[in-house]
Amino acid sequence: MFGGATDNGWSNKLYMISFTKTSVDILEVPNPRGSVQWPKGRGAHSSVLITTSSGPHLLVLGGFFAFDVWLLDIIKRKWKELINLPVNVINRNRHSLSVWSVTPTTNWIIEFGGGTSYTDTARSHMQ
Repeated sequence: MFGGATDNGWSNKLYMISFTKTSVDILEVPNPRGSVQWPKGRGAHSSVLITTSSGPHLLVLGGFFAFDVWLLDIIKRKWKELINLPVNVINRNRHSLSVWSVTPTTNWIIEFGGGTSYTDTARSHMQ
């Protein structure tokens, strides 16, 4: 889980949450700061879990004051900013994301609605 609105403003904290039948474990992943890429705080964004050929990833898209897209490699715990995406994909908040796994290595990310002037549904392709 990443970010959100808090009493202290927009958060950029990252949490790994594990569920069992009898418990929930929450681990905050520390931001190493410095030269490491890390998304800025945001709220009203969307995220989806996707599986790529290199393992599980968390895709974080848009939000208030954060018109960008980030991909977290969950195993390595490293962020990468995705650039050169169409403005109608990144310039959204309060929107929905869904994943359609076309093949084991191909995912379509479907983005719908939100607080934006765009009235279309955006689709992105990830391998």
